[in-house]
Amino acid sequence: MGELAGRNLWSIPVPAPIAVASGRAADWARVRFKINPALSYEPPWLIANGDIADSSAAIEDLGTEFTELDMSLSDTVRWLHAAGPLSGREAGALAS
Repeated sequence: MGELAGRNLWSIPVPAPIAVASGRAADWARVRFKINPALSYEPPWLIANGDIADSSAAIEDLGTEFTELDMSLSDTVRWLHAAGPLSGREAGALAS
């Protein structure tokens, strides 16, 4: 995202087991305390488990073409900026 937006985005690498456990804890807190943390179990689990899906049959049978991740992310950030949730500073180069 930093490269796409032309910004230096701050991040900390987190080992997969810690990320997955944090997601589980957030899901528990969501139910127990009726809050909505910005984390859940599924995203870190999917990232930690890598390539677990094979879309080759869909591509072959349906002629489906998937959008490249960079294009999807860029389109999403542009839309979020145009709709208002992201400022020009947050969207960076994608705000134009």
